Amino acid sequence: MGDVRQEIQRILHFYPIGSRVNSEDAKFLLDILYNHPEADAKIGCGIKAFEVRKNTRYTNHRCFYIIRIDKSEDDFSTSKCLSYPNPLRVFKSICRALIGMQMYYLKTDYFRKHSDKGGFVQCSITGEWVTQDNAHVDHIPPVTFDKLVTDFINLYNIDVEKVELRESDVGKTFASIALADKWIAYHNKHAKLRVVSAHANLSIIKKG
Repeated sequence: MGDVRQEIQRILHFYPIGSRVNSEDAKFLLDILYNHPEADAKIGCGIKAFEVRKNTRYTNHRCFYIIRIDKSEDDFSTSKCLSYPNPLRVFKSICRALIGMQMYYLKTDYFRKHSDKGGFVQCSITGEWVTQDNAHVDHIPPVTFDKLVTDFINLYNIDVEKVELRESDVGKTFASIALADKWIAYHNKHAKLRVVSAHANLSIIKKG
């Protein structure tokens, strides 16, 4: 684990503030990100790039930022990634990425139909006005994303430790196209979705 910590620090301090890391370092960061306790939410629809930025809370510190393929951004703590790989986390992250573009198109269509002339819609949870860039698509409880994945695993008796994976342009994915299609179809049938503010999705909803 010491070598992993050293490599994280090397990447963090090698690049100027505001720079994107190269493809080799991005591959390393993506590999450890799968160990994050909220990997599926952090990876979202798939990672386009990683950037080194100033920590917004401790401005004399650096941190990594994720840029997803739908242009949304988020920071992540590498210290939370220093654990042994968890097959269930990886499985959930892949499931999240596979429905990512569906979520993106749903959000785009929602804003096209409901936004005012300034491009804003009102979050039904917080009441705040948000743009498409700072809005999230959320699964409506009690059918949360975690419940959908768990029910899918149980329905098809999937052993997540034995699922074969392959590398894609946006990270790991299922080697079996049939499994990927089966998950997407299951999600399309059972998911109930809503557009909310990023603050509501990341803070209020997660706290229950």
